[in-house]
Amino acid sequence: MQFNPFKIIEAKKVESQVKKARLENNTSEVFPPIRASIIDRWNMNLFSEKMIKSITKNATHVNWFGTREFLAENNILQRENSAYVISSCDEKDKYSTGYFNCTGIVVVGKDLHSEKQLSIMTHWDSREKEEFGDDLSKAIDNILSKTQEGSINSIVFGGHTNNLETNYKPQVTFIESVFVKKNQKEPTVMTGPAESINNNAKGTAGYFDTQNRRLYIVREEQDNYSLNENYLPHEIDKQNKKWQEGANSTFKF
Repeated sequence: MQFNPFKIIEAKKVESQVKKARLENNTSEVFPPIRASIIDRWNMNLFSEKMIKSITKNATHVNWFGTREFLAENNILQRENSAYVISSCDEKDKYSTGYFNCTGIVVVGKDLHSEKQLSIMTHWDSREKEEFGDDLSKAIDNILSKTQEGSINSIVFGGHTNNLETNYKPQVTFIESVFVKKNQKEPTVMTGPAESINNNAKGTAGYFDTQNRRLYIVREEQDNYSLNENYLPHEIDKQNKKWQEGANSTFKF
């Protein structure tokens, strides 16, 4: 494999973005923020591949495509319309794949009575907004009741540039509203939506190491680098301008 200095620059920029998110969310050093890596699915390094395999070995698969029997067996909530799934709140690692137009949320906090971290993960396709909001609100209440005050940290990921105005942006702003109603800090959106490269739409996958608060986001490398930048939900219009500016020189929405 050839040495690529741009990968080092990209890694440093991602680290800087995580530090920025920590400051903006005022997350205590005692309860560190979720660390996230954005990984090109076609150029995955050996360390990331090893860690993802380790996560999936004993993790809960928050499978939006799962059967009723599978979801019930793994204590995953899904309504009859199949618009979303929400995992149980526990110490297990979690992962979900196939985030095309869907968004995902990871919420983590430190257990009230032990050193363990507890987490939940979601997978939502934008339908049944009010029902999803109610169930997400209950899931947030549940993890808040089980974790130490101030230990909660949340991240949003996934989404696609298709139907940006009618799908992705409304999802992000609605998720923000649910957290705000719970008097919680708005979650960090770890990346912008993905654009299919070379018409090869594989979607985004998220793999969460609960005890280490580490999220691996896997998708195609984006030609428009602004789509890799994190932001806060209230900044979405400003961020959208950057996506559009980048699109003019790389791809069209």
